[in-house]
Amino acid sequence: MIRLFVDCRMVNSSGIGTYLQSIVPRIFEHFSMTFLGDIELLQKFSFQKYGKLVKFLPPIYSLKEQIGYPFKVKKADLLWSPHYNIPIVPVRARKRVVTIHDLNHLVFVKNLSLKQKFYAKFMLQKAVSVSDSVITDSHFTYDELIKYTKVKKQKLNIISLGVDTDLFAKVENRNVISKVRKRYSLPEKYILYVGNVKPHKNLTRLIEAFKIVLANGKDKVYLVIVGKKEGFLNRDTTLFSLLEGDKILKRRVYFTGFVQQEDLPALYSMARVFVFPSLYEGFGLPPLEAMACGCPCIVSNSSSIPEVCGNAALYVDPQDTDDLVTKIKKVLNDENQCIELVEKGYRRIMHFNWEETAKKHIKLFQEVLHN
Repeated sequence: MIRLFVDCRMVNSSGIGTYLQSIVPRIFEHFSMTFLGDIELLQKFSFQKYGKLVKFLPPIYSLKEQIGYPFKVKKADLLWSPHYNIPIVPVRARKRVVTIHDLNHLVFVKNLSLKQKFYAKFMLQKAVSVSDSVITDSHFTYDELIKYTKVKKQKLNIISLGVDTDLFAKVENRNVISKVRKRYSLPEKYILYVGNVKPHKNLTRLIEAFKIVLANGKDKVYLVIVGKKEGFLNRDTTLFSLLEGDKILKRRVYFTGFVQQEDLPALYSMARVFVFPSLYEGFGLPPLEAMACGCPCIVSNSSSIPEVCGNAALYVDPQDTDDLVTKIKKVLNDENQCIELVEKGYRRIMHFNWEETAKKHIKLFQEVLHN
């Protein structure tokens, strides 16, 4: 059986964590798998059921991880890196596959230090050159890889992500709704954002638009932001300065902090509208999760987002605050618009299935080893 090693140190990260948690349980029967990472954390996600756990704790993007790789990757047929921080040193793997989800670190270099800029440019180029195959999530990122790196087109493989409709579905059970609302102290009427607070997520503009909505609106609406606001090298400090300087926004913008994945469907289900104003996404899972939970979506018309959302969302120019205000008010006040978006959302999510995503990974891994 093919001996597959997987770097799982980012299993608890938002997008890449969801990717790993969704793919591994669907492919393990086809491989003899070894997972590198925090053993205690991997056990919480039941990874011990799928293969061998090997302790590997150096921080991503560090010299320590490069020093440690050769001692951890032993007699592998295939090494799969779910992010571009691949080993640049020799390791005992016959073949390598890397997944590159986006080129954010090259597109938004102004948000990085000189050291970070050098690392991103060097490592992304190294990832596409030393890997035998490169997976990416969208046609958009496929084009970005060709634009920003010297990747050979024959190495590239587009495999879209999925949405777990067993987990993400409309929650109508009143007891569940009540418990989740109480657990996170959620207001009755709110606009929802799910994701991190890096600058390219464009939350500062969302906050500015929300302030205008508050000034012009009659309803008592809140903005709920689900996601970590600590721990990012380049978090959006402008956002927090804006909030600290405005008493009304401090009362009406609510950060939930960490949210258990099983509670997310209820948060989506209770929201009046989900807003995703990101300037740049390699794929963007949250809009699909919101659609699966029957929540109408407003999304930006940039990067891969139109490719993912199709006709199932209301699009906004992410650089235009007035446009964002107009679209938010429209969804909040137009019931017919909401119904239409919800119906289209349910149809759209049928195009994104983790089972199909996993099958394509299995096929690619097998082809890489036989070429």
